Amino acid sequence: MSSPREVDEQITDGVTQTNTTVIGTAPAMGTMQSYLAQAQAQGILFANMVNEQQQLAVASLATTMECTRNTLSVGNRDPKS
Repeated sequence: MSSPREVDEQITDGVTQTNTTVIGTAPAMGTMQSYLAQAQAQGILFANMVNEQQQLAVASLATTMECTRNTLSVGNRDPKS
């Protein structure tokens, strides 16, 4: 008969396998979190680039319209002013 302090081998094996699984998946989890952070940062970068292009397009259009307005109104200006 076994002494009261002995633990069944099946319990020991089950605990060891669980701990090994947790330790074995840690590098994969770290790598996954790193890739996820990189993907989120890259998504924000692309969104900012698109926004900047839109803002430059609006500024370019406004400049073009102002230049066109000034060009078309050259003959319409009052010579007294």
